[in-house]
Parts: sequence; C-alpha cells; structure tokens
Amino acid sequence: MAKRARQAASPPADDIDDQGLNGADAMASKVWKAWKDSRAHLSKWLEEARESYDFAAGVQWTEDEIKTLQDQRRPPITFNRTGVVLDAISGYEINGRQDVTYLPREAGDTGPVQIETEGAKYFRQQCDAEDEESDAFYDLICCGIGVGEHRMDFDEDPEGMLKVERVDPLEMGWDPAAMKRNLADRRWDIRGKWWDRDTAKATFPDHDFAAGGPRGDDDGLGEAQPIDREAAARYEDNGAGEQYQRRKDQVFILEYTWFESEPFASAINPSTGRMEDIDLETLKAVNDRLASVGQPPLRSVKRTRRVFKRVFVHGRDTLTPEDEREAPCPEMFHYQFMTGKRDRNKNIWFGVVRAMKDPQRWANKWLSQTMHIMNANAKGGILHEPGAFQDVAEVERRIAQPGYRLEVNEGYIDKVKIQPPLPIPETTYRLTEFAISSVRDTSGVNVELLGMADRDQPGVLEHARKQSAMAILAPFFDAQRRYRKNAGRLTLYFITTYLSDGRLIRIVDQGAKKYVPLTKKDEFAKYDVIVDESPTSPNAKEATFAALSQILPLALKQGIPVPPDLIDYVPGLPAQLAERWKAMLSAGNPKADKAAQLEDAKKVADIHKTSADAMLSEAKAGSEHVGQAADIVATLSQILQGVQMLQQGGLPPPAPSPAMPSATPPGGSPPMPMAPPPEMPPPTPSIDPNMVTQ
Repeated sequence: MAKRARQAASPPADDIDDQGLNGADAMASKVWKAWKDSRAHLSKWLEEARESYDFAAGVQWTEDEIKTLQDQRRPPITFNRTGVVLDAISGYEINGRQDVTYLPREAGDTGPVQIETEGAKYFRQQCDAEDEESDAFYDLICCGIGVGEHRMDFDEDPEGMLKVERVDPLEMGWDPAAMKRNLADRRWDIRGKWWDRDTAKATFPDHDFAAGGPRGDDDGLGEAQPIDREAAARYEDNGAGEQYQRRKDQVFILEYTWFESEPFASAINPSTGRMEDIDLETLKAVNDRLASVGQPPLRSVKRTRRVFKRVFVHGRDTLTPEDEREAPCPEMFHYQFMTGKRDRNKNIWFGVVRAMKDPQRWANKWLSQTMHIMNANAKGGILHEPGAFQDVAEVERRIAQPGYRLEVNEGYIDKVKIQPPLPIPETTYRLTEFAISSVRDTSGVNVELLGMADRDQPGVLEHARKQSAMAILAPFFDAQRRYRKNAGRLTLYFITTYLSDGRLIRIVDQGAKKYVPLTKKDEFAKYDVIVDESPTSPNAKEATFAALSQILPLALKQGIPVPPDLIDYVPGLPAQLAERWKAMLSAGNPKADKAAQLEDAKKVADIHKTSADAMLSEAKAGSEHVGQAADIVATLSQILQGVQMLQQGGLPPPAPSPAMPSATPPGGSPPMPMAPPPEMPPPTPSIDPNMVTQ
C-alpha cells in the first residue's frame, strides 16, 4: 500500500554532524545527539502513529489511492468505524475516572494526610487535570503512548498554581533502551517543541533567538519541509514554502531531562536516635570531630540516590545556566508516560488502532468496489448488428438515462438484443460484512460494549460480555492506573514544596465542613498513594449503588449506621442536594433522635426495675438471715439474765403460758382453786459465775 505523499520524509535540515553540533557547547551537543538517537529509534513508530491519528479522524485513503480511484471513476468511500471504537473506550475511561488518596505510613498522620488529599483534589480541579489526562488516555489507545506533564505556573496566579497538561506524544522522545511499562526504566526523556519567539525571549531573556541555529523538523516529528521552488525563485520566501510561513515567528527548543546518581549517607543522629540523610562531606567532618574528643564515629551506611536535572537547548546554545538545572521535581521525571501494547522486536508501543487498520481499509475498498459494480452494470449492455442505429454515440449517451428510448432502423428490430445487468456477486456482501465485524473483533470491543447489540438477551449475559471486553482492554487501564500513582506523587511534591503557603483547604469530615491551612512541615511523613474510583464517575456510582442496595437492608436490620458518604454514590443526584443530605445525616434527625431517646429511656427504666427487683430479693434474703441472728441473740440474752438472777438468789419471772381451756362443762359451776405448791429451798448453782462472766 502506498504511503501518504505528505509523509514522505527525509532527515531534518539541520547542521548536526556525526560528532555533535558544530560549534556547540558540550551539553547542547549531548542533547542534540539524544534527540537524533530517539528520532532514529522511533522513526517507524512516528509514521505509524500519524497514520493511526488519520484513521481515527476518518482519513483512511492515501493520496495515491484516491488518485487511482478517481481515474477509475470509483468513489473513495469512508465509513469510519475506528473512531467509534476509540470513542467507546475513551468514554468508559471518562465514566470511570479515579481519584488519588494518600494513606499514612506512620502513626498520628491521619490529619495531615486528609489535608494533603483534599489539597490534591483542589489543585487538580483548578487545572482541569482529569480532562487533560483523559486526552492523554485517548492518545494511549490510539498510538500506544500517552504523556502528561506536571509543572508550576506563575502566570495566572502570582502565588503559583499546579498545572497538569496533556502533551502531544509525537513531540516526545525517550531512551531507546527503556523497555518497562510506562517507560519506568528510562534514563532520560526529551521534548522538541516550537515556541513563539516572543515567549522564548521572555523566558530566556539572555539569549538572542534571532541568531538562528539549526532548523528543527516540523513539530519535532522528523518530517521533511517541502520546498516551494517557484516562490523561492520569485524571492517570496526562503524556499521553505507554506511551512516556513507558519514557522517564521517560532523557534525550535529542546527540553532534556535526565538523572544523575548522587552519593550520600544515612546516619543515626545521637541526639534524637533517628536515621537521617546527610552528605558525605558532613559525615566526614562529624566523624573527625568525634574522633578528636575520643568518641566513636556515627553509625552510618553509604547510599546513592537519583537527582533529576533539566536543560533547554536552542541551536548551539544551552539556555539553562549550570546552577539552575534542577528539574521541576528532583525526585522523579515531571513527564509521565502511559504505554499500550509492546512490540518486543522493535521495542515500541502501539494501541488498538494498529489491529483495526486492515479491516477498516478492506471494508472501505470492498464497499467502493460494490458501488462501482452497481454503477457499471446498472443498464446492462446492447448487442446489435451494424446499421441498426443511425447514431451510435447518441444511443450510448441516452442509454444511461432513466426511461431511455431507442430508435432502431427499419428491418433491424430483431437484430438488437438488450443484455440484463449482471448480478452483484454474493461474496462481495459477505466480505464487506466480514471486514466490518473484524474491526470490532481485532480491537476486542464487542457490540455490547458499544451499546449496539440489537438482539434480545438476558441482562446477565450482556453484562458478562461487557466484562469480557473490558478484560481485553485491561492493560490500557492498568497503564493509566500506574500513571496516576506517579501523578499522585508528583502532585504531593508540588503541594509540599510550592503550594504549602497557608492556603485554606476545605475538608469535609462526617458531613461537617472546615477549612484548614496548608502549611509546610519540617519532617513530612511518607505516604502510600492509593488509586480508587472517583465517586463523581457515573459507572462507579451505578456499580456501588447497586451493591449497596442489596447490603443496606441487612445492615439496617443489624443496627449498623449508614455513613453520610453513601450519598456521594447515588446516581443522578445533584451535588448541592447531596451535600445537604450528608449534612442532615451527620446532624441527625430530631424526631428520630427523640424516639431513640425515649427508647433508650425505656431500656434504662427496665434495667433499673430489674436491678431493684434483684436488690429487693437480696434484701429479703438478708432480712431472713438478720431475723435468725436476732432470735439467737435474744435467746442468749435471756440465758444470761437467768444466770445473773440465780447468782443474786432470785428466780426469773415465769414466762406467760398460753391460756388453758376450761374443764367446766357448759352451764356448770367454776372449778375450785388449786393450792400453791410448798416453797422449796433454792438449788445450789451448777454454773461457775466466773465462767459465765467470762
């Protein structure tokens, strides 16, 4: 298949020789060499990526193919089914966006973590980070590479604001030896971009951009610059044609980021007992001083860390001074990549469009061929002998018109035979349908995921087929998830380094809103970056609410309270109404609280009643024991009184006896009184008083 004429490329017209840039400093020569190595490695990928963007935009015929079809009077038909598949995948990413949450690694960091999490959400919302990352994800599924940049911007806000922007992947270059997903093992990356001359002068006022330098390739993509020789002959431009007119007020600047290994030491601070990082010179000075006073050296271990740096290069000059080459984030690359499927042999990455190109091409070609057959055989043909028509050219002109009429010379009516049109081959329809279905089959996106299934099937089956399609596309979403982790770390660094200047951050805790100042900390804790589905995405809302609708009834029966954050996952609920409901759930329902208080009071009363009954039973049991003890004490006291009376020579008074029943019969005379018994001498006591007294 012929290549697109506008993509016929030759090396960019710069004056870079094999040894570097003529007359350039060492850093500029190094940067231009990295740019050339990257473009040489990505030359095939750049061509394929541009073609993938054309297919997504509906430009699916080359210029040579269109010319050939026009010469054959065939229509260059394009039914863009590739773009629909890409839009469906991108739509699922938009509906399932994710948030980044920071979790503490040390005890007592819950408060700061909540502040940083809410601060990250605030700054990302201010710079529309979600929209930019969705555009980068579209690049990922289209050409296999998506790129996002994190930087600080002081133009719109003098105090500084975080910027997260999508970067055209065709502007980027990277270490050809990088093989891991998301280019995690790259040693450097580079970006070639055209800047407005005025912007470049304002950014680098010490450099004279009018001096020129090597002419960069168009958009940094390696395309040749077409020369308009006729315009050059008339001295209308310098021979660069339309492209020169577009680039005449721009300059081509390279941005190169790399890391260097820096040695350092981790030593135990004797005053705090904690491990701290110090440079080797400081460690040596401290150990020398300890040795001078007879103390052992610090317990330490030598280590290395990556320190990231960045320079800008234009032409032969390096625009960044030596003391200003620190990268926006000295701990990691500020350009973060998302990678698609790996082509191991070429060490490049590709998206879903590569597999859909051939089915899309053949679907267009077979459809164009079918229409050509229909147009060519619409009227069939005419068999006649010479002399049957007076003007054969007139017959050829009129036969193509609807309702045509032929005039035959006398005697030739039986010698003219009209051929019926040939039927269209049935295989043409089958091949066209096969190509159309192959566009979906090769990408893994079925009709259920596209929402175009026109057959009756159970909802469970349709959901299972959607899940199968999403499983095929899982590597792309996994690359985005890994990107978001690094993006979360970059966001946290920019917040703690540049944005922690006392700005008030709103925190919602149990439905209550409060504003907390974002301030810097001397020792900032390390966090785990967790990527979770955002409650603002429709898919996450529907799936979460469907699961909660089955769990909530059981939870309410068990008395488990409903968290206010549940309102965030109700699909289709306006944000203001959701906030009000959350506040009401947090504050509580007065009627429900009163009923709950009455119920609690009733339970307390029942408990008190039960306790009183138990105490009464214990009191009764205790009173019985007390009565028995009192009887014993009374008996003992009576015995002691009797003993004392015996010692004094008297007798105790007789105890009252119960009344005896009368022996007089009814109606008889009372009985005679009985004589008292004779007095008896007092008995000799048998109990020792001393013993009794004792």
